[in-house]
Amino acid sequence: MKKSDPFLEGIEYLKNKNQKISDIIECIGIIDFKKRDLNFESLIKIIIGQQLSGRVATIIFERLKELNTKTGLLKPDFILNLSDGSLRGIGISSPKIKYIRNLSELHIEHPNIIQKWLELDDKDAYVEIQKLRGFGPWSASIILLFYFGRLDIFPIGDVTLKKTYFSIFGNDIDTECRELEWARPYRSILAIYLWKYFDSKLKSN
Repeated sequence: MKKSDPFLEGIEYLKNKNQKISDIIECIGIIDFKKRDLNFESLIKIIIGQQLSGRVATIIFERLKELNTKTGLLKPDFILNLSDGSLRGIGISSPKIKYIRNLSELHIEHPNIIQKWLELDDKDAYVEIQKLRGFGPWSASIILLFYFGRLDIFPIGDVTLKKTYFSIFGNDIDTECRELEWARPYRSILAIYLWKYFDSKLKSN
């Protein structure tokens, strides 16, 4: 017997719950969603990417990796041995330098911190991730959604999601996400399709 796919089940659930979203899903097609690996490098990349375009964030992250001329790998001790001047020189802001150093120190003290997050439910993991300096609600949501594969996460602070939702439904999402109760327990899948819909609209213009 073939094992069911929760992501595909969620897509069908959303299609049956909301006609507008059903139309968008039919237009976009089935998205092949795969969890990303979360490790020290991933967390560094998330910090760098905050409030930056994906392209700029990628360039800065690759510059950081290039500083390690031996392996190109990012490890906590390597980050701590870099000077602030070197980090600023590749485009990392002073606040983010502090966040990256704090993360490096924490990773040395608690190397299993990511595994501990994985063992928590959505609510507790969301709280624990935000205890890291530089990791707010948006970062915690992104980790839970894309790296842990949790199916009921909606990054409410994401401007693109808010804008796209308004363009489809004509009303805003409040801070409690009450407008999205219909999408439980698959709000992650809704967010993924809203992002994809936004990108497809950009390409068509």
